[in-house]
Amino acid sequence: ERSTTFGILRSRDAGASWQPAGLVGETVYQLSYLPDPGRFVALTLRGAFYSTDLGGAWKRTGSGVVASRVRAVAAAQGGSTLVAGLEHCPGGIARSPDGGLTWQIQEIRDPSRYYGGTSTDVEAVAFAPSRPKRVYAGAGDEVLRSDNGGVTWTHFSFHDSLSGGHPAAIVVHPSNPNIVFVAGQHGLTRSRDGGRTWSTTVADTTAVVIDPKRPERLLTASWYGGLWRSLDGGATWTLISGTDFLRVGALAVDPKNPDLVLASSAYEEGLLRSTDFGNHWAPSDVGIDGIIRGLSFSSNGSEAVAVGDSGVFRSTDHGRTWVRVPEAPAVGRGIARQGTLLHVATDVGVVSGNANAP
Repeated sequence: ERSTTFGILRSRDAGASWQPAGLVGETVYQLSYLPDPGRFVALTLRGAFYSTDLGGAWKRTGSGVVASRVRAVAAAQGGSTLVAGLEHCPGGIARSPDGGLTWQIQEIRDPSRYYGGTSTDVEAVAFAPSRPKRVYAGAGDEVLRSDNGGVTWTHFSFHDSLSGGHPAAIVVHPSNPNIVFVAGQHGLTRSRDGGRTWSTTVADTTAVVIDPKRPERLLTASWYGGLWRSLDGGATWTLISGTDFLRVGALAVDPKNPDLVLASSAYEEGLLRSTDFGNHWAPSDVGIDGIIRGLSFSSNGSEAVAVGDSGVFRSTDHGRTWVRVPEAPAVGRGIARQGTLLHVATDVGVVSGNANAP
């Protein structure tokens, strides 16, 4: 089968001839087959549809599934809005107003710019904790900002000499929605005016976290190895002694006890844990398999969740030991929370479930 702008076409003779196979009138830009559970998934501008009978009938997906490969997902605090960054998808952003039950693709590309193709990858997203409708997104050499929960977007540039950069993580100040940090190939960049202007400190970074109780404290990870710490709100940074060997892919801070930090390796299996905001680290991967791509704590610090190449894992002892979450996605690329509801970014959409499920 192949995708078109006129629905789905099906061939039974190795492509010699084609017949309509549903979704007529839909703009279909990606078609995938999932051997388990044995279904075709068609990604359209109105969301994802699936067929279990080789295209005879199509149903719109629910239960938190959104079109395309999802690079990142973020959840508004105290609400039900989700924003997902998409890869190889026209628009680049998917938005859900109802906790992941339904989704709509948002066109975020600037019509005055040339992007070199029909799609743009959005690789990092984050809501402002103090302003639930303020959300930032990173796409290549741009940072985008929405003040209405992801419906419309304003474009800002880093205005540096680099091009082709890839944002890896975004974090927003807990009480000032105009202070935002972006980690990535443009370095660790900081804006204090809502994304209009940027300054760069640490070069080529992969992750960044902020202490929610003492926001002058931050950690960022260097692409080349090592963790850097700021004690003055990101104005200056110091390499933490003895961390040169760490190649970190993801970071998470316990919101109740911010001295507790979890870090995953960018290229190897394993998880590390620090109880002094990054000074010392020890392995903490009992029960963990595969490379971990995303980490998250519950709001009260009682639970931590890790997602990665081998599934979703849960810890109830502050990250010391882990157990696999049954019936969770087999592969996760990112994670967001809304209360006890967990949203996992995967290669076939956002999958939602109860984080406290046995």
